[in-house]
Amino acid sequence: MDYAARRQALVAQLRTAQDVGERVAEAMLAVPRHLFVPGVEPEAAYRDEPIVTKRDAGGLPISSSSQPAIMATMLGQLGVEPGHRVLEIGAGTGYNAALLAHLVGPDGRVVALDLDEDTVEQARRHLDAAGVRGSRCCAATGPAAIPGWPRTTG
Repeated sequence: MDYAARRQALVAQLRTAQDVGERVAEAMLAVPRHLFVPGVEPEAAYRDEPIVTKRDAGGLPISSSSQPAIMATMLGQLGVEPGHRVLEIGAGTGYNAALLAHLVGPDGRVVALDLDEDTVEQARRHLDAAGVRGSRCCAATGPAAIPGWPRTTG
């Protein structure tokens, strides 16, 4: 299956429907979404739809990979530049953190925090599978897990 062609088709669809900046489009072309939603057919991974990735005991969605159009809008509005440091609350699948890591580049840093350890481990596995490495992007369960996080005493 040609995943790059699927990414290109998704980005082309998004750019036809809305304003997607060049840098955000490049990030979406570079980051393979299907690696962040294992168990989902690649055709579904590259649709402009959210994908529920975890449900609670009652069957209600509690984690997802957001709709790509929404992600493109949010990333564009955020205005992330190379070298920026970004704190993302909610690790989800790690896909948005990977897009952010692409946008901040090797001199930037992305930290994705989540309270749910299963979600954190899943995001870490996906980030590793996609080749997002080192201090550019990590997931953690709280501020104590981040080296150098400001601490208060008293």
